[in-house]
Amino acid sequence: MKFRVDRDAFADAVAWAARSLPVRPSAPVLSGLLIDASDEGLVLSTFDYETSARATLTAEVADEGRALVSGRLLADMDGLIASAVEEGFRYDCPVQGNLRGVLRETEVGGHKLMPGDRAYLFYTSANHDPAHYDEPDRFRIDRDWTREARHYAFGFGIHFCLGAELARAETQIAIRTLYTRLPNLRMKAGFRPQQVPGMVFRTWAEIEMEYDGAPLPRLSESSGAA
Repeated sequence: MKFRVDRDAFADAVAWAARSLPVRPSAPVLSGLLIDASDEGLVLSTFDYETSARATLTAEVADEGRALVSGRLLADMDGLIASAVEEGFRYDCPVQGNLRGVLRETEVGGHKLMPGDRAYLFYTSANHDPAHYDEPDRFRIDRDWTREARHYAFGFGIHFCLGAELARAETQIAIRTLYTRLPNLRMKAGFRPQQVPGMVFRTWAEIEMEYDGAPLPRLSESSGAA
């Protein structure tokens, strides 16, 4: 891929596209910049897990092509996949909280609770507690989980999720497989996913993705496994 474009115009377009993305995550897990050069000019598309933006520039294209400048996770999958998945569970856990029964008289945050009362434990709130997490409202893909407090995405104590390790493994495998087998996988340009609100569960209604070319071989096939 070869093209010639005004340097200042290119810099302004990249800056505008970057500003259009949510400022909440400091380094979105699935973010990137797609550069598409054709006889119609140069198209820059930025995207992450919530939104996307596109800017078109006039350019002299000598050799058409497409290139993905990936985010940090895609650039260092082996080094960041574990911390990225763990941070995802902390930042926006799929189970927001749950009801628990009060067994003895106690006080929480200045509110008296009596035996028989029902309390809603909001895991997401605990996972963003500034007393326990450094910069809790930033998505830090390289958060050091050997130093940070354990998050509550899987509950706590006798109610801790028995499938926590399975969920971690499945999520890591799914992300690695999708982004290894589907070239330049990205959110569909212009698509804005909507979250399904809920007191306990929160998820996405749908996610529209696109990629280039045909899927690559399964990981087991590319490694020569039976």
